[in-house]
Amino acid sequence: MARVSVVIPVYNTKEYLARCVNSVLNQTFNDMSVILVDDGSTDGSADICDSYKTDGRIKVIHKENGGLSSARNAGIAMAEGEFICFVDSDDYLPENAIERLVLEANEDTDVVICGYYLDYGTKKKANYVKSGNYTLNNIGDAFAELKAKHIFDPAWNKLIRLKFLKENNILFKEGELYEDTGFTTALFKCRPDIKVISDCLYYYVQRQGSITRRFNAEKLETLKSRALDLIDLSLMLNNKQAHSYCNYFYVKYLFSSFINFNFESCNLSKSQIKAIIKAEIEDPAFLKIINEAKGISILERIVVLVAKTKSVNIIYWFSKILFKVR
Repeated sequence: MARVSVVIPVYNTKEYLARCVNSVLNQTFNDMSVILVDDGSTDGSADICDSYKTDGRIKVIHKENGGLSSARNAGIAMAEGEFICFVDSDDYLPENAIERLVLEANEDTDVVICGYYLDYGTKKKANYVKSGNYTLNNIGDAFAELKAKHIFDPAWNKLIRLKFLKENNILFKEGELYEDTGFTTALFKCRPDIKVISDCLYYYVQRQGSITRRFNAEKLETLKSRALDLIDLSLMLNNKQAHSYCNYFYVKYLFSSFINFNFESCNLSKSQIKAIIKAEIEDPAFLKIINEAKGISILERIVVLVAKTKSVNIIYWFSKILFKVR
């Protein structure tokens, strides 16, 4: 039985798939199985997956298209060994990634979290936080930084003890957007022992036309749900800064949804958009949360101040400005 299971969900990423899989197979750490989950690809990615079957570490699943969460859950079901990690099929790993993650995990560690590189093609930008050992009881002060630097949310920058994952029945919510945040929040709510390392051990490829760069009508309700889950988690942390920052993310996610209305593919009229904004800022939940929200950066604080105006027109035009400069 391999010590680490690497789950790679695949859907129509023919252009990037070989680089991804080769980066995993060429790791300095070899005691692993690689689970390729073809989620109903139609571009030839399925054939590429099958071409790797000659490597004994490779397992291939072909399934009907069910989305990223469904594909990852299929991989979890097949996973074995001590640890599991996830790699998206358009991303890739430095050759020492899995070895470094495994070396950092002691017998009590449930989750190892690393930094990563934003890969823009012509340049790469490192994104990381300082190293540390945490439980839910002492992570409060560090949590805000993990969230602010986008280290907390992704599923793919984490090595997770498989027994912990399965005993707590932690899976990705299928049929929902922003599944990584939901998964990681559920993971943290189960009170794992956490090791954070500053090493950047993942290349997160930035592509135009991804799902986060298109209008989606479900975005508002999904992000509100994610934000409320974060606020619930923050109450478990018993840390004022973490709680006020998670409240800020409710505001941020609302504004992200309002920005979403500016995509050309959105067919809502100006009056319809303003009606949605009005309903949200008159929601009692928003009125309570805005009083407890506090951003860290200057822009985050400006967002909170704009939200506190409770002005439909100001929020409407501010979201347009944010869309232009995003």
